[in-house]
Amino acid sequence: SPVLALNGVGGPYFNELLKALEKSSTAVTFGAQHGFRLNWTGSHHFYNDLAIKGFFLPAYVNSLSYEARQAQLEFVLERFSKAKFAYPTEAVTSLDALPAAWDKTFVEGGSKAIFTPK
Repeated sequence: SPVLALNGVGGPYFNELLKALEKSSTAVTFGAQHGFRLNWTGSHHFYNDLAIKGFFLPAYVNSLSYEARQAQLEFVLERFSKAKFAYPTEAVTSLDALPAAWDKTFVEGGSKAIFTPK
């Protein structure tokens, strides 16, 4: 079972993320800015000793310099690479490729994240 859940959307499926976590795990939410509430059952939270943390990602990113943003991105991508992360993602290697990746991710579905490597 996973020990970390990352939620960027909110909504009723947040509870399903919590159900999948091991005891004493952490769930981090950085979304819900479109009005979707975070819905969860307190029993998953309390009986499994889960930590739930949240922040507003755009405000955090805006507080960083370009260099700090790049360092954070490289840190995350390196961790995903080492973990053999298999979640369906859409890689973008240039700004010209971004619109097609955005459509595949959010219009067609099938991918859940866009990572922009160096």
